[in-house]
Amino acid sequence: MKKLKDLEDGKILYKSHRAEPYFGFIKDGLKTIEGRIKKGLYTELKVGDEIQVFNNEETESLMALVKDIRNYNSFEDLLNSEDIKKVLPNTDSVEEGVEIYREFYTEDQENEFGVIAIEIELV
Repeated sequence: MKKLKDLEDGKILYKSHRAEPYFGFIKDGLKTIEGRIKKGLYTELKVGDEIQVFNNEETESLMALVKDIRNYNSFEDLLNSEDIKKVLPNTDSVEEGVEIYREFYTEDQENEFGVIAIEIELV
């Protein structure tokens, strides 16, 4: 994620990329919760900020508003607490969801930084 510019009222516009199928899930309104390690710019993200989400090729983009941010100790906790279909629409089990997140983040990162659920809404 990259900071693009300051908006009104102290809000910030960020730029982020999502690979398929996740970009499509966001575009279709199926994926409304993003799970991330709480480090870097994700520690600064706040409710009301906007994220311009691009597909990896940067041929399409969407604007999303941050509606809520919830903290968890692990992706397992996040997936047990949130509606899994809003986080990973193509996943049926917490175990499978954790395996997907392991492709992006290590368990050590999860333990060191914690995890956030970012609830978004397309604008």
